[in-house]
Amino acid sequence: MKVYVATRTGRKHEARRAQDALRALGHEITQDWTLELPTRVTPEFAERKSVEDLDGVARADAFILIADPGGRGMYVELGYAMALHAARGTPRIFAVGAADVAVASIFCHHPSVVMVDSVDTAIKEIDGMGGAS
Repeated sequence: MKVYVATRTGRKHEARRAQDALRALGHEITQDWTLELPTRVTPEFAERKSVEDLDGVARADAFILIADPGGRGMYVELGYAMALHAARGTPRIFAVGAADVAVASIFCHHPSVVMVDSVDTAIKEIDGMGGAS
């Protein structure tokens, strides 16, 4: 499966752990945004990364959101994943830690989003979908 993992940049280590676990199971990460995080974001960097990251969401069979109340871009990515899901049925969307509305966007409660209690649970669900890359 092709997978995109979203969270706020301050939790990039959790995203990397999830990506490593998915790769170990034979899955492909569509865009690893954790590899390039500058200390100062320029308009050129922001433009390039916004295109690359949304392309990664568009190419994914599955999308994992690690919810965080301080996140911004990750919720844009969630919205894009939801729009794609509505239009074509993919990606399958998993939200980790999103049951508490105070922590996550209300859109984590949308019927297209599967709320799970941990990243490990999301990974098991994705691995059970079959089709490892």
